[in-house]
Amino acid sequence: SRTIKVVGAMTYHGRTITETRIIGMRKLPTPFCYALFLNTGMTYSGKLTTGAAAANGDVYCNGALVLTGLGSVINGDLECSAAVSLGTATVTGNQNANITPLAFPTVVNTNYSTVANLTVAGGTIGTRTFPTTASQYYLIYSSANTNINGTFTGKGTIFVNGNVTINGAVLYGNATSRVAIIAKGSITFTTSAACNGLYYAGTSCSLPLGGITITKGSIVAGSLGTLLSPMTITNDTTAWTDITEGTKHRLPGLYP
Repeated sequence: SRTIKVVGAMTYHGRTITETRIIGMRKLPTPFCYALFLNTGMTYSGKLTTGAAAANGDVYCNGALVLTGLGSVINGDLECSAAVSLGTATVTGNQNANITPLAFPTVVNTNYSTVANLTVAGGTIGTRTFPTTASQYYLIYSSANTNINGTFTGKGTIFVNGNVTINGAVLYGNATSRVAIIAKGSITFTTSAACNGLYYAGTSCSLPLGGITITKGSIVAGSLGTLLSPMTITNDTTAWTDITEGTKHRLPGLYP
C-alpha cells in the first residue's frame, strides 16, 4: 500500500509526547497511476475487480462512489472527492473519501496532429509494429472516428480526434510492448475479449454487456457510460514507477 508514516514529537517540561499516523500518499500528477480514473462519481451495480494481490488496482472517482454489485474487490487504494458506499466490496488499501478533487486533463488535437509520425483519416487501425523513434514514442494521428483492434508490438500512441471503438482484442506482441489509445471523444468497447493498453476517453467509456478485462493498462475517462457490466482492470504501473515513460507516450496530464 502506498502510505506515508508521519511521526511528530513535542517536549514540554521534560516530558515528551510522540504521535504517529499512517496517511495515504497521493499519486503522481497523472491519472494513469490508477487502474480506473473517472471524472465523475458513479453508482455501479456490476462486479468491479482491480489489480491483484493487494496491488495495482487503485481507483479514483471525482464524486460519490456507490458499489451495489456483489464480489467487487479493489486491490489498492480508493480515493473519491465525495462520499463512498462500498456495500459488500473489499478495498485492500486506504479508503479516502471527500478528498480534494484531482484534475482531469483535457487534450488539444493540434498538439498531436503537428507531431504525428503517421496520419490517417479514421477507418480501422489494426495489428502493427511501431517503428523505433529517437525520443517520444511513435505516434499515429487519426482525424476521424476509428476502430482499433489487433496485436501491437513495440511502443506507440494512437490519438483519435473523435470517437474510438475497440471492436476486438488489443494485445501486445511481447512483454515490452505498450500502446496508449487517446480519444478526444468517447471509447466504446464492443468486445469482451481481454485487452491491454492505456485508454483515455475525453468524454465517456462504454462497455459491452459481458464486460471487459484490461490485463495490463488503465482506463481514464470523463465518465463511465455502462454501470452494470463487470470490469477487471490491472494497472500498468509504468506511470508510477517511471513518469518519463508516460511523457514519451504523450499521455494527457504529462504532455505537452
